Amino acid sequence: MNDTRFNRLASLTAALLLLTGASLKAQMVLQGGQGEVTWAEFSPDGKTIATGGSNGVAIVWDAETGTELRRFVGHSARVTSAQFSRDGGRLLTVGDDPAIRVWRISDGELLREAIAPSRVRHAVFSPDAARVAGGVWDTTARVWEVDIDDSVQVLRGHTDARLFHIDW
Repeated sequence: MNDTRFNRLASLTAALLLLTGASLKAQMVLQGGQGEVTWAEFSPDGKTIATGGSNGVAIVWDAETGTELRRFVGHSARVTSAQFSRDGGRLLTVGDDPAIRVWRISDGELLREAIAPSRVRHAVFSPDAARVAGGVWDTTARVWEVDIDDSVQVLRGHTDARLFHIDW
């Protein structure tokens, strides 16, 4: 099996290793002063990597060179999820604060901020990136329109468990 066909991400304190192949050899280390790396995600085209940190900072990196491309500052607690839109142009960040943020990657502009009733563990864009779904610590899943300030839908049913992952 060709080792270069399989890539994996692994988080470590204060650094992220990009691992390659079945043997998981370190290809590069991404370090950028964001505390413990709490999340890592490849962009849809595989050219960039988004990481979330324990200090509330998300960073987008060049996946080939390991160069920091953009830093997203605004969360008051660790970032628990950093997701790319399907076109790779926007980044969705959530964390242990109740903020849900949508950023434009090209210039770092904050495009949208919504506040959930409690912290958000994970969130994703809808396929058309018009909505965001998030798993909120109050045991609900919520859906927000990207261009409207209020949540449009609250999904209840997980009465005894907090949501750790959500997908569209």
